Amino acid sequence: MEIRITLTGTVIQLYAVPISAALKIQSIGPDGSGVFLKFGPAFQYTSEEYDRIREYYDYEEYYSYSQYAYLYSVSGSKWLPGFNVSTGISFLLSDYTTSFTELSYSYFKISGDNSTAMAIDRAIEAQLFALNTKIFFNF
Repeated sequence: MEIRITLTGTVIQLYAVPISAALKIQSIGPDGSGVFLKFGPAFQYTSEEYDRIREYYDYEEYYSYSQYAYLYSVSGSKWLPGFNVSTGISFLLSDYTTSFTELSYSYFKISGDNSTAMAIDRAIEAQLFALNTKIFFNF
C-alpha cells in the first residue's frame, strides 16, 4: 500500500467592514451641477481566518481515494485606522433626478508583527480605489 501525503494549503476567510466620516465641500452652479471634495478619518474592522488541511492519497487501490485531515486553525481581527479622500461631480439629469459620480481612495494602516501568515499580520497597508455612481430620485 502506497500512501502519499500532500499539504493542500489553506481554506481562507477574510472580511472587512470600513466605516468613515467625511467633510464634503461642494460647489453648485446655476443649473444644479457642480464638483465636490470629501475627506475624513476612516476605520476598518478586518477579520481573517485560515485552516491548514493535509490530504492523504492512496494509489494502490483500483480506485484511488483521498482523505483530508484538519491540522490547525489561525484567526484574528483588528480595527485599522486610516483615511478616505474623494472627488467627484454632480449634475441634474432631470427636474426630479440627480446623479453623483465619485472617485474615492481609502488607506488603512496595518501594524503587522509577522507572527502568522495572515494578511493582517504580514501586510503594512490596505488600500481601496473606487468609482461610485449614484442616482437620486426626488419626489
